Amino acid sequence: MKAAEKEKLAQMQERIESGELADQKCWSFIRDLNSYSAERLDSIAIHDGYRKYTYRQMFRYWERYAEAFTGLHINSRSGSRVGLIGAQQTETIFAFYALNMTGASVSLIYHLDMYDDKRIRAMIEKEKITDLVISEVYAFPKVMKGLLRDRELLGLRNIIVLESPMGGEYAIPPLEAVRRLNTAMFREMKGGLLMEDLLKEYEATPIVYGSTQSSDSSVILHTTGTVSGIHKPVPLSDRALNSFVLCAIKAKNTYDDFKNVPDKMVSFLGLCMSWVYAMVDMLHTSLGLGMEVVCLPLGVTNPHYADAIENYGINILFTSKTMLDSWNKTMPNIDLSKVKVVFMGGSYVSHEFKETFNDYLRSCGSTARIINGYGLSELGGACILCPSDRTDDAIGYPLPGFKVKILVEDENKYYDISDGPRTGVLCLSSPTISSGRLDDTVFFELIKIDGEDYFNSNDLVRVNEDGSLTCIGRSNQFFVNNAGVRFDAGLVENAVTAQPGIAACGIAPEFHKILHDNVPILYVETTGESDGLGVVRDALIQVFIKDGKLADSNLPSQVVLVEKIPLNSGGKVDGKRLASGSVTGKRYNVNPVRIDGKTVDIMMIPAPEGEAATMGAGIPEELENDPYNILSEIFAAIPEIKDGGFARILRIPGLREIVLKLTDFDVQNMLGSIGKLAPKLMKLSIDQLPAMPRTNADGKKSDTRDWLKRLLSMFEDMEAPEFPMMPLVPPVPMMPPMPFMPPMAFMQPWGRNGSGKKDGKKKECKSEWENLKNSIEAQNEQMRNAQKMTMDAYKQQWDKAFPKMMEMQKSFAAVLPDTVPSLPGMPSFGISPRAMMEKVNEFQEIVNEHAMEQAESFQDFCMKGQEQAKSIISKTVESIENQVAEAGENSEEASEEE
Repeated sequence: MKAAEKEKLAQMQERIESGELADQKCWSFIRDLNSYSAERLDSIAIHDGYRKYTYRQMFRYWERYAEAFTGLHINSRSGSRVGLIGAQQTETIFAFYALNMTGASVSLIYHLDMYDDKRIRAMIEKEKITDLVISEVYAFPKVMKGLLRDRELLGLRNIIVLESPMGGEYAIPPLEAVRRLNTAMFREMKGGLLMEDLLKEYEATPIVYGSTQSSDSSVILHTTGTVSGIHKPVPLSDRALNSFVLCAIKAKNTYDDFKNVPDKMVSFLGLCMSWVYAMVDMLHTSLGLGMEVVCLPLGVTNPHYADAIENYGINILFTSKTMLDSWNKTMPNIDLSKVKVVFMGGSYVSHEFKETFNDYLRSCGSTARIINGYGLSELGGACILCPSDRTDDAIGYPLPGFKVKILVEDENKYYDISDGPRTGVLCLSSPTISSGRLDDTVFFELIKIDGEDYFNSNDLVRVNEDGSLTCIGRSNQFFVNNAGVRFDAGLVENAVTAQPGIAACGIAPEFHKILHDNVPILYVETTGESDGLGVVRDALIQVFIKDGKLADSNLPSQVVLVEKIPLNSGGKVDGKRLASGSVTGKRYNVNPVRIDGKTVDIMMIPAPEGEAATMGAGIPEELENDPYNILSEIFAAIPEIKDGGFARILRIPGLREIVLKLTDFDVQNMLGSIGKLAPKLMKLSIDQLPAMPRTNADGKKSDTRDWLKRLLSMFEDMEAPEFPMMPLVPPVPMMPPMPFMPPMAFMQPWGRNGSGKKDGKKKECKSEWENLKNSIEAQNEQMRNAQKMTMDAYKQQWDKAFPKMMEMQKSFAAVLPDTVPSLPGMPSFGISPRAMMEKVNEFQEIVNEHAMEQAESFQDFCMKGQEQAKSIISKTVESIENQVAEAGENSEEASEEE
């Protein structure tokens, strides 16, 4: 390192120690940390599977994107707040930091929210979003049409589709085909913008920079829980994100677990950037520490993610219990020998489970041990870290820069950790804390302790002798993390107690460790010798379904049948004793049966006892589609998907419904929907085919895929028919034109009459004739070979395209309902949508086989026609040659007579 670079590094380290470096925009913070030397600037920042970007190149791309956003006036001066889909893709990273550069506020949106029409519109309204930037992978035509149609109503200025190409060995072919199709269809819509066009149009536009100082709502991330119908927004300042990086730098220099961190650190952006764990820990902190960030399509759910760990030498892993549990069961032989540090976040993990994971890491060759802890979105990520050698359930010690207060509710007094062991509610403060406010809307309140802002986590913790903390549950006033108003216990108790056979009941919160939250447990005492389980089930059905007295969102998660409900001295249900866990009985999970979002039945399933008692408990409806639940399903499917079974992902609850919704598939009009969908599926197949050059009859070069696309274009604007579309059969190209006959000049081989050039031209003309004769034969042979090659190319393309189309249709068939639809008062259709689609697939395969036989016969016919044409041309050439010779003899005789 040069002297000037060393001096620059020393100055930056002083700013790190003082905290001054954090008080700037996110983009300039990352730039400053990585610009002190040429070596650092030229190190790899992002590797997305087939492209590498150094820090120097990445900064230039930020500027290019900022030029485009400036051209559209998306900046702080116009009060822009951009909804950016937080896909784990290189272009999303570029867009985020470029928007931060222009001073626009950025709300990172979970991509599944795009497909919930009510939710995305609620987010746009409540967060006051002015512009949308959507990765083309998720820019499905139906969604985009609705947004463009209602753009003015929603108050959106620009809707931009972000080019996100995916290539290399870690690409997912169906996903690549989908993004291409999405972009092609988006181009046909009015009012939309494509980032690839904007980068060209506004290249070199002077950037309008935002303020150099941090702003309170610069970045808006989201929790997995919901409030007011949307994922709870967590507004964070630039200073908050930057302060977390400084905290990580200090921890790296002081924690024993980080002593073996390699100089060249390689991490992975595995989760959606809308979550704090991904945006702050996996991305911003990794870039701040100068790591190489591997960024693959779909992140940790990419079927080839495990291969990337080995090939790219990823040595810093941000994981979750779900992820490692999946690996342990499905990938026992993965090579993790290069992995040096493993963080685990996202959910609770017991010490026993932690040891299981450590054994797994050892068996895969890694010297790393699980580092877990405790984090909150409202505090910008991890707050408390547990050393890897800890052998109990402790969540660890506060990270540098985090302050802790323990609220003892009975005393209404706050204590420090240094005040000794006790149990109380955990309150936290740090420079990373969110204000909880977005413009005039308050999403969560902060409390003042000793003049500083603290966040009340509502988690009960125990301060241990060594100053570490252990989480033991939730404070009693909160049941779930939906702003504390999610569950009304009093209404449920009164309504259920009023039902026949119920002697008494009471509700108590019980900690669900995976959700990291309380779930409501209903304790019930029934009368007489009746079937207690049946009585309680009937009571719940009466209250929540038949009478409709209470919304089904108030259903308890579990029911415990007890011999006697404890009462206090006032004769009321003793809630404290119920919450203490001292009252036991037979436990059942309450599982509502829903059709089209409406509860139609309630099932009671026996539940385990002990620590795992609440693991299978029903959870509030708003949390049922929690992204972590869907991720769990995807992890379970990865082995099958990796073997090419992409249909498996369509069987995942939640995703299946999304696919049906996005494809606009109408199960009431099966045949019409199939006909409407067939050309789209075919286009996906064609786009995956390799380009095969061909020569047209006019001599122009083209691609054999062009023919297939022209054929498909005939069907794109057609209304959906009421019968299935016949398979697209490849027509055989027309015969090429016959070779041009020789010009008439050759009928006068010694020149025109009176030219005076007779003897001198004779030899020259004969030579030209021989050349022409040979060229006619060569041209004819080339034309025949060109036609044969073209027809063979068409056939090869079709042989590849048709199976891919059928694979997609079969995958789609797996998504469809397997039950027979019926209407009230009407006879059943007799066949389910899935069976109908399967029959259509069988029919298409039969027709295709017959069509290909016809195509081969036609090709033979064409080749025989070409042989006949060759014979005709040969005879014609011979005839011309004879005529020329005869004309020459006559000319010579005439000359002799003269």
